[in-house]
Amino acid sequence: MTGKKNFIIITIFLISAFLLPWYQKGVQCAPFGTFDINILGRGYAYFQPAPGEEKETLGETKINLTYSNTFRKGLFFKLSSRLQIDTDQQSEGALDSYKDNDRKRKIFDVNEGFIEHRLGRFDYFLGKRILSWGKGDHFNLSDKINPKDYTDFLDNEKMGILLAGVKLYPTRNSQLEACLIPFFTRSRIQFSDSRWAPCGQGFRIEEDIPDDAMQYASRYSLYLNNLDIDVTYMRKTEDLATCLIVPTPMIGSPDLYGPPGLVAQYRKMNLFSIEGATTMADQFELHAGAAYHDIDKNELYGQFIQYLLGINYTLEEKLPFSKSVKLIGEYLGDIDINKPENKKLIVLDFSRIFENSLFMRITSKLTDFSDFQIGNLFSLEKSFNDILRLEYTYNPNDKLEFKAGLDLIWGDDQLIFEQFEENDRMWISIKYLF
Repeated sequence: MTGKKNFIIITIFLISAFLLPWYQKGVQCAPFGTFDINILGRGYAYFQPAPGEEKETLGETKINLTYSNTFRKGLFFKLSSRLQIDTDQQSEGALDSYKDNDRKRKIFDVNEGFIEHRLGRFDYFLGKRILSWGKGDHFNLSDKINPKDYTDFLDNEKMGILLAGVKLYPTRNSQLEACLIPFFTRSRIQFSDSRWAPCGQGFRIEEDIPDDAMQYASRYSLYLNNLDIDVTYMRKTEDLATCLIVPTPMIGSPDLYGPPGLVAQYRKMNLFSIEGATTMADQFELHAGAAYHDIDKNELYGQFIQYLLGINYTLEEKLPFSKSVKLIGEYLGDIDINKPENKKLIVLDFSRIFENSLFMRITSKLTDFSDFQIGNLFSLEKSFNDILRLEYTYNPNDKLEFKAGLDLIWGDDQLIFEQFEENDRMWISIKYLF
């Protein structure tokens, strides 16, 4: 019954948002607006079957439909929906909850559906939306408003959430943005019965999902001649869990314990960050930042700082077998302020699994219609942990995109890389835009 109510509420909201311009005096809409339709087909061939299975292949199809329209007097509306199916039963049902906390993704879902009223020095928006904050390319210190769908850990995507926000423009070169997030939505992770289960097989997982609590975030951006600076504050519940190991009492024998289980907890925290980016000679882009995490349960989790250093370099000169080359390099580090007192209980802290890691991506433009890309995520811990992706892209025109790739994973020392070490694969995808 609750699911039906939620579906009715969101449907009424979207219809109201779409019809709003016709009820405002003097506001008229464009005749049709813009429709974008694209179909994505993707297939994976794994080198080894998933644990407990014999399946080595996976296929999925996604049909995306986006409608947008800009009305007079600065009123903008966008509705983006998706129909997706796969051969691994990772999609089921249809949109039935504005919280979107189900473990599996929906066959039919609305990624975004919002209105934004642009009034010059003051804008406001309301609805389900995806926001992108931060300066990083791969690692991102402040891009934590939207949770992600980690059904496929390597090809993860952002999830839209319900929020309300405003944008103010105090000066020509500055912007103040703030938003309220009324409901908690976790990132979608399969803790068990999945090739991408990050805690391994055989564990009993219990999730401690927090009650609904208001979350909010704000960002001040300053744009100078050759420097962009963002200062961000968030009060939120982490959408990525910390997994703690707990003993399991035997039924009828409280002094005896069976195999340990895991509890996934979602931490409430304050986050303060500052980030900056600058360009040099139109070829170099440098970005850096630091984020302080102040977690409420400090007796268990402690406080820490994450920092990011990154560079983008573009070589436009013609090279053998390449028309141009773009290099991206980023390092994510950390500093513990107060170390957790009970650190031995922590099996996995998702927000910190890639600290002390280096990410590099080289993109070579082979022709006007194709490029080749090498992406590498390398952990600098004691053991060798690495994720390597090779990717070829061919765009014969503006409507068709073909991709083929290879993902290789090496893992050791009980890091998350080790859990995915048997997930090496080849893949292809075809995307067509109508």
